[in-house]
Amino acid sequence: MRPSEILEALDDLAERRHRDPPRVLARARDLLAETDDPRVVASVHRVLGLAFHELDQPQEAVASFRRSVSLSVEGGFADREALARASLAISLLTVGDTGAAEEQMARASAVAPPPVRGVVELLRGVVAVRTGHLERGMDAYRRALGWLEEVGDECSVARALVCRGVVHSWQGHLERSLDDFAEAERIAVDHDLPVLVAMSAHNTGVAYCRRGSLPDALAAFDRAQRAYEALHNPGRLLAVLEADRSEALMVAGLVAEARESAAAAVAALEPLGDLLHLIEARMLLARALLAGGAYEGASCEAARAGREAAAAPPLAAQARYVEVQAEVLALQDRGLPSPDLLRRSQHIATELESQGWLVEALHVRTFVGRIALALGRPAVARAELTQAAAARSRGTADLRARAWLATALLRVAEGDRRGAKRALTRGIAVVDEYRGTLGATELRAHASGHGIDLARLGVSLALDDGRPGEVLRWAERGRAGALRRPAVHPPDDEQLAADLAELRRLRTEAREAAMHGTPPPPAGQTRVAAVEKSVRNRTRRTADARGRDAWVADTGRVDLAAVRAALGDRVLVEYVAHQGTLHAVVVTGRRARLQGLGSVADVDQERRYLLFALRRLLWPRSREAAEAAVASTAARLDDLLLAPLRLPAGAPVVVVPTGELHGLPWSALPSLAGRPTTIAPSTALWLGGEGPRGAADPGGRGRVALVAGPQLPGADAEVGELSALYPDATVLTGARATTVGVMAALEEAELVHLAAHGSFRADSPLFSSVLLADGPLTVYDLERLRRAPSVVVLSACEAAVAAVHDGDELLGTAAALLALGVRSVIAPLMPVPDAATIAVMVGLHQRLRAGERPAEALAHAGEGQDTAAAAAFVCIGRDDA
Repeated sequence: MRPSEILEALDDLAERRHRDPPRVLARARDLLAETDDPRVVASVHRVLGLAFHELDQPQEAVASFRRSVSLSVEGGFADREALARASLAISLLTVGDTGAAEEQMARASAVAPPPVRGVVELLRGVVAVRTGHLERGMDAYRRALGWLEEVGDECSVARALVCRGVVHSWQGHLERSLDDFAEAERIAVDHDLPVLVAMSAHNTGVAYCRRGSLPDALAAFDRAQRAYEALHNPGRLLAVLEADRSEALMVAGLVAEARESAAAAVAALEPLGDLLHLIEARMLLARALLAGGAYEGASCEAARAGREAAAAPPLAAQARYVEVQAEVLALQDRGLPSPDLLRRSQHIATELESQGWLVEALHVRTFVGRIALALGRPAVARAELTQAAAARSRGTADLRARAWLATALLRVAEGDRRGAKRALTRGIAVVDEYRGTLGATELRAHASGHGIDLARLGVSLALDDGRPGEVLRWAERGRAGALRRPAVHPPDDEQLAADLAELRRLRTEAREAAMHGTPPPPAGQTRVAAVEKSVRNRTRRTADARGRDAWVADTGRVDLAAVRAALGDRVLVEYVAHQGTLHAVVVTGRRARLQGLGSVADVDQERRYLLFALRRLLWPRSREAAEAAVASTAARLDDLLLAPLRLPAGAPVVVVPTGELHGLPWSALPSLAGRPTTIAPSTALWLGGEGPRGAADPGGRGRVALVAGPQLPGADAEVGELSALYPDATVLTGARATTVGVMAALEEAELVHLAAHGSFRADSPLFSSVLLADGPLTVYDLERLRRAPSVVVLSACEAAVAAVHDGDELLGTAAALLALGVRSVIAPLMPVPDAATIAVMVGLHQRLRAGERPAEALAHAGEGQDTAAAAAFVCIGRDDA
């Protein structure tokens, strides 16, 4: 080959280095053996360096680039020298030699002739940005784009657009960044540059994440992952994607998953020698640990990232900020932060501002304001928060909510309580608006974590004022917001349906293997984990198609007059926990009052005792001892929770629990025994409008469906007895009780009774399920319902159990049905024996047939039956008047 042909081949290899670096390396070595032309040899060594860099061998890359520089200087090839020095600078950054990288970049710029000046300036921008100098990097990208467009190098233009879009994203100019990524992706597709297609999608996800458009971000990340897979999964790029996905998971409030994702990114990057990306991943891990309350671990990871970033001051400053946050949060329950922490935080904010990290600096100043308030220095707080005012409208919902909280705290310190409440309302509105963009139940539930401190401060102010209506309103602003919003059904996704079907098959195979004493194969367990991950990811991408315009700012407001009017002769009790103490707001048709109660810890201890005693009583070895334990524990709980409230005798009760009280068998308490009791996740939900099918028809005039799942000895007998009460009911037993059949019955019936094995998944509540003939029917399956019945009875162990997250957000089978519009769900909190359950369920349906409301029917169903079995069931739902 002639030297010109070899140079052309080398340019092609340089473009393809991301796709197949081993092949590029081998071909470059072959070309090196074919020529002794100095210019060609210098070019070959640069391509070898590029391939080594992609293969995560930075030291070999540095050596190859240095050889290319040496040969280029000897031969007087200024263009080759400039490109080799610029590439060498990137690899020096990777090994952490920032000073040498900047020196090489300066020399590359000094010698670069016009044809390569644009590429060199582009790499100069990369070096500036990776060392944290954003404004300097933006200046370089602007010059690079001018030169690249002048010489018509569209491929490099696309790279420059991606790089510029990243900085726009970091600086909060998100629409500009999305425009850059979209144009870069268009060019990359036109020129068949798959790596740039993948990187454009990847960074689009980052920008959407920072804008708070979480479903769009997750969809873009999944698109990027597919593109990387087509490139044979380049390790370094996948590790960076994993780190950025961790940030999206933190925005979503999925802290445990974010921590796992960041830890995986750190583990993947540590052996690769890519120091700057490792620093970024380590800081994400530190932030995830911080969000999860692991303050010591967060501080250790941040300190390590800071040491590794010593040559990149802005990155080191961000690491120090995480350290300071960990110190302050670790002290919050033991004392005040020190003045030194205040000074350190102020210095960090100034440092970030000077380097162009404007969004980060705004939120550091918000944090500084809160430290100053805690130290009793309102003047400093006012100065800092004035500078940080823009933080209330820039950044993610979580950061904006924190800025409004800081504003409210400042107004409290200044004695402006009304102004503080206005600021809290604005902050909660940010969270409500953000939740309104989400369609996935899981993401909606976790979104409440962003506003929990706002609602707590509102409750604190209302408690200080001693006004029960205000306490109720502020408690509701931070309670079960996900369940209040209209359900968003996932789209008709063939892959999601296929994943759920495969999951049922895999679970059935594992169950059958266990029944025969055969351990499930490891490959099957791995596949289950992969399919579950696919289901979660596909569901999380669901957006609220109604968009932001459908968001209603008053989603958490409660009209106390409307509550009193709806109650009639009933009484509503909403429990509120504040600083370790329980309070109750008691509302009747005539008035509302506030009652202080005891310690949250004392109540929770007695709750655990009661559940333990009830389980012993349901499956007794010594029934007499178990009955005594239940009676004494229930009496103590009654004294703590109900006796001080002086409830009207015999009046039906609506209980709105908080925290672990959602898992309390309320009818076991003496004050509620035999009394119609509805458990509601929130007053707003209880008061809410009609479900999708209108009011319940307990007299049986609507359609009824009765279902018996497999491998539950009493299920067929239970359904058999109930079918005598409902001769026109749809009855699904045996092989007919499949997912398809049961889903159809749920969509067509007004009243559904399902007797089956139930299981609650504490690790992933939306995979909680009831067992049908073809496998488990999960919450993810239920969310695909287009219409829902009015009343659902789940005679399935633990079907009423829910995971309780910040803001009393509930995730579980019964909660999912409420979110879909079911008005009343009757289900047990614990395993119950078949014989006792059948008697209670027959009594329940006899009462429903007689026209009683669900809560009333359940209250009377246990008369003359096993009291423990009856107490295990709760009625959860809306106003069933």
